[in-house]
Amino acid sequence: MSEIALIAGEHGGAYGQAYGLFNVAFSGGFLVGPLWGGYVAERAGWSVMVGSLAGLAGVSAIPVAIWTGGWISVRDMRSHFMNAFRRRPQVVRE
Repeated sequence: MSEIALIAGEHGGAYGQAYGLFNVAFSGGFLVGPLWGGYVAERAGWSVMVGSLAGLAGVSAIPVAIWTGGWISVRDMRSHFMNAFRRRPQVVRE
């Protein structure tokens, strides 16, 4: 969850909205997942349910890769965190 604060800080500091959207998405998965899994497992069987959730995960990976900037490497993350720590306001000393 510290990544949410880091990204929110880079985009104007809307921390409450960022954490709220994260919690909505997280809770939505906990709500929809068991309902979908139970319905499909009862109607079509276990293997169809597993396949449908695997397909959903595969399809969901496409927008995640697009909106998060594609593949993440260690070098990209290191430069991202280093730039975030360099943006601190400078203290003026007398």
